[in-house]
Amino acid sequence: MDYSEILSRAWKITWKYKALWAAGFVMMLIAFLILPIMLFFMFVLFTSKDPSQWLDHPGTWIGIGVGLLLYTALSYGIGSFVRPSLVAGVVKVERGEQHLSIGELFRGGLPYYWRFLGLMALFAVCIMLISSVISGIQIIGTIVTMGLASLCLTPLSFLLYPLLYIGIVWLEFAETAIVVDGRGVMDSIRRGWELLRANKTIVFVMAIIMYLGIGTLAGLLLFPFLIPIFFAPAFAMDQSLPREILWIAGIGLALLYPIVAFLQGIAFVFMKTGWILTYLGLAEKQIVSADSPLSPAAARNG
Repeated sequence: MDYSEILSRAWKITWKYKALWAAGFVMMLIAFLILPIMLFFMFVLFTSKDPSQWLDHPGTWIGIGVGLLLYTALSYGIGSFVRPSLVAGVVKVERGEQHLSIGELFRGGLPYYWRFLGLMALFAVCIMLISSVISGIQIIGTIVTMGLASLCLTPLSFLLYPLLYIGIVWLEFAETAIVVDGRGVMDSIRRGWELLRANKTIVFVMAIIMYLGIGTLAGLLLFPFLIPIFFAPAFAMDQSLPREILWIAGIGLALLYPIVAFLQGIAFVFMKTGWILTYLGLAEKQIVSADSPLSPAAARNG
């Protein structure tokens, strides 16, 4: 597989069709929504004359719990609409569509909404179960051995990272299978795993390029914009600063948030386009291989 061709084509599509940027911006705006919510809570807490009155009040924690539930529902609800829109838009363009409006883009994702919602929910449950099992092993081992096992079992947590990236690529392929092949949730999962397993080396190299290469580059470009967010908690906890300065800083962060979401949205579109093109290339390669005169399938058909 020609990786440079995929990356070049992914960038051309991302740059030419600005409607895709709108989908990426919405996706990142929701994904990063937790940051301004947390920062707002911190500013309210530390600009208060008596922060303990908020922490000691059960209503505060109930509100945080309800807020997290609403955030999760909003994230999955909108994500299940935006993600298929992106896939459908990129596939249309790759099949020769010359014009792609924002309206056309989002209408293209509507038929796949429930299947994407089911797929994303199933993925989240699997990640949660795997994390719970690894955490449970660590906790039980630590209790039984009076803490000694924690040193040996801590590396288990690092298993989550390669498993998570494998799961993300699998999810990308399954999502594309839903749109390209019109598959259901379980069938798309099987199709994604089939391509992943049959092309391990190609997928591994592509993941290194996407997540370590493109992801790191995007992080470096965004780092100057994220510095205020990193230092915001320290400023908020500094009781010597006038409260007015903290509120001004909070408003500045609120204005900075959509800029970060917009830039990260473009990176998201580029990376997702790269995975869609990878799926299409691997699927085409599999079809060509199956039609080869030397293949068992072709021999049976003959």
